[in-house]
Amino acid sequence: MNGSSLKHFFAGVFVVASGLWVLAVTIPNAFTPGTPIKSAEVNANFSALKNAIDPLQAFTAKLSTTPCASGQAMGAVGADGTPNCVAVSGGAGLVKVEHDTSLAGEGTPGTPLGVAVPLALEKTGSKVLDLAGGGVGIPGATLRVRNTNPSGGIGAEITSLGGDAALVLQKPSAGGQLLKAFGSNGGEDEFRLDDNGTVTLRKPNNTPNITLDNSDGSIRAEGKITASGGLFSQSGSIEGIFGFSTAANKAAVLGRHDGPSLGVGVFGYSESDHGVGGRSDTAGKAGVSGYHGGSGSGVEGISVDSNGGYFKSLNSSAVWATNNSNACTLCVSQSGSGDVIRAWGRESIFPKFWVDTDGNVNTVAQYYGKGYNNNSDRGAKTNFTNVDPLKILEQLSRVPIQTWNYKTDPASVRHIGPMAQDFKAAFGLNGKDDRHISSIDAQGVALAAVQGLYELNRRLKSENKALQDRLAALEKELSRLKELEQRLAALEAR
Repeated sequence: MNGSSLKHFFAGVFVVASGLWVLAVTIPNAFTPGTPIKSAEVNANFSALKNAIDPLQAFTAKLSTTPCASGQAMGAVGADGTPNCVAVSGGAGLVKVEHDTSLAGEGTPGTPLGVAVPLALEKTGSKVLDLAGGGVGIPGATLRVRNTNPSGGIGAEITSLGGDAALVLQKPSAGGQLLKAFGSNGGEDEFRLDDNGTVTLRKPNNTPNITLDNSDGSIRAEGKITASGGLFSQSGSIEGIFGFSTAANKAAVLGRHDGPSLGVGVFGYSESDHGVGGRSDTAGKAGVSGYHGGSGSGVEGISVDSNGGYFKSLNSSAVWATNNSNACTLCVSQSGSGDVIRAWGRESIFPKFWVDTDGNVNTVAQYYGKGYNNNSDRGAKTNFTNVDPLKILEQLSRVPIQTWNYKTDPASVRHIGPMAQDFKAAFGLNGKDDRHISSIDAQGVALAAVQGLYELNRRLKSENKALQDRLAALEKELSRLKELEQRLAALEAR
């Protein structure tokens, strides 16, 4: 092989090593140590090598005789050795790479070649962008997007015009977190989305502060929960809202309403039980406590088909009301037709005490006290009619008066008085009610009867005096007649 052939041979080796050409040479004869070499075999091997090198020499000749023009650099080589040249600028050296708008930078150490922003990618197959690998930025990260502008801007924006999600996160392996978000606290995650859907907002010391537990649907907060649009919770098996606090003078659940219009601080709703329930195991402390700094109610209960408020105590007062103003301590209002107040006793299915919408107080028990003052103000009365006391006395004399006991009382608890029906038939008082006797009517009848007795007694006294005067006159006449009789007897005796 002559020198020119060797020169092109090494050039071909360079092209092959550079990946510009693939050289496949088959040597017909192999030599082993101790075996004589025949010239024909050597010539055959060189002939095979020459046949392989000749095309390579033509390739290198084409490559060497077709240089790139000034201001260009070789970007690629064709199969026949023809170079593909690209334009460069900046003088004798490669200073700036010409490119379209999809790239950024000039390809120099000062301005490295990069991807222009925004990056426009086209869909290839089923994916627009497919990244794999790790070790960039945060340990283990495959993709890192940064905004280095300290004055504003965001790190990334994801927009989808389709009907599906703009971002889908998937973690096939169980355990760990699906998403973490870091703040400026040295790498401790302040937001965490676990692979089961649980969301945790964490403190700078990486301890949970607010937890939205997807396993049981609960919300746990280390501090207070403030909801400007209201706080609503619905549950089919546990408490809708549950508060727990161990701090002194702090409420487990606190509701506040500061608006100018009507509203409540805490509102509870239940379709089958109490809307709001409270419990306290500390003496002197309320299970439910309400405070209103204005003119509204501290605690308000509303029910469609049951009790608006329900209070129960095992060892003390079920309801305790105190007031430091001139308003009523316990105010009760009824807009319907039912009773205003009803009170049941121990083991009783019927109320022992009730107040109807007209203000009538009813009870099945006895009143105890120093007295009862009926409203007897003349200014509160009208339609005055005089009565005949003697007639009232005569009517009262026909009303049966008996002793008896109530059916709910033992037989030993006796009372005396008329029946309401007989009293109603005799005097026609108390409206249409023939089951009760008003104390005003009973007292009025008694007073009228006393006046009748007084009038009857006065008349009897007058008649008695007249009889006494007549008797005295008769006795005086009798005395005079006796005196005449004595005188007559004396005359006859002469």
